[in-house]
Amino acid sequence: MRPLLVGACLGLLVLSSGCGPFNNTKGTGIVADTTPRWTGTPKPEQLVAVLNQNAQAVTSLEAQKVFMTARQNNEHIGGLEGFLACQKAARPGTPANFRLQADALGSSEVDVGSNSQEFWFWIKRSPQPYVYYCAYTDFEKVAARGRLPFPFQPEWVVEALGMAEYDAHQKYEVNDTSKDTYDLVQRTKSPRGTDVVKVIAFRKAPRPGTSPVAAHILYEATNDAKHPYREICAAIIEESQAMPVGGGKTAVMPSKVRLRCPQENMELTIELGKVQVNVPFNQERSGYLFTRQALRNYKSYDLAQALEAPANGVRPASGVQR
Repeated sequence: MRPLLVGACLGLLVLSSGCGPFNNTKGTGIVADTTPRWTGTPKPEQLVAVLNQNAQAVTSLEAQKVFMTARQNNEHIGGLEGFLACQKAARPGTPANFRLQADALGSSEVDVGSNSQEFWFWIKRSPQPYVYYCAYTDFEKVAARGRLPFPFQPEWVVEALGMAEYDAHQKYEVNDTSKDTYDLVQRTKSPRGTDVVKVIAFRKAPRPGTSPVAAHILYEATNDAKHPYREICAAIIEESQAMPVGGGKTAVMPSKVRLRCPQENMELTIELGKVQVNVPFNQERSGYLFTRQALRNYKSYDLAQALEAPANGVRPASGVQR
């Protein structure tokens, strides 16, 4: 399942990236410095307000250049170049529209996407390079049976991008034990019903014009009294950029993110170029970008229909490839 894990990580991390070896054509002008300045340990509602203020200013993001590299078991995996688009849903609580496509030497290698109905992913070099997909109505039962290659919730993707709004009435804690960060902590459940802890690490002294968020980290509970939680994955924001979003407002978007998955001894770095925010998507383009396409010569597999298949296999969904 390791190649599938890489695909899920692509979906998670890709939604949280920015510049790098490319020159951006947007966001290079002078923008207002909205970097928060802390006076003592901030309260949870203050940190949530910082997240929401940024998220409310951004409805969509498009990067015409994406560059990705990976490392697993200390082995470097070559880079991919591609395209990314993300559009927040009009209704809160509805999955975002998302699409990532990446190529190597002109050949398609990765396709990860999501809309309000389903999500999907395809990795050409996987031992089983199927177009895996799952309707959101089936997500919980699929996750509960362990059919997902990663304990992944779609909304976490948009959170990592800095585009998600948070409910200020939820229960949060602030941990001030780190010398570098204030950690906003939320205890919740994974799709499998296990205890997980989501941490958003805020820099105590962010540089002007950069993201105050240093990392998004996900932990799961263990039965080890000495180590009650272990890290599942983390999105480390290494670079960011302040961008004008219209109306005299500014948003700070992650610009280079490193995803680490300790249990798989894997890291994935994503950089985006030619980034634009609040890009209008007309109905025709939105329908094309955010709709799963059957790929010639590759089968499609519905993870929900595969629930009755053996644990080490996936049953193909019926249907004709377009």
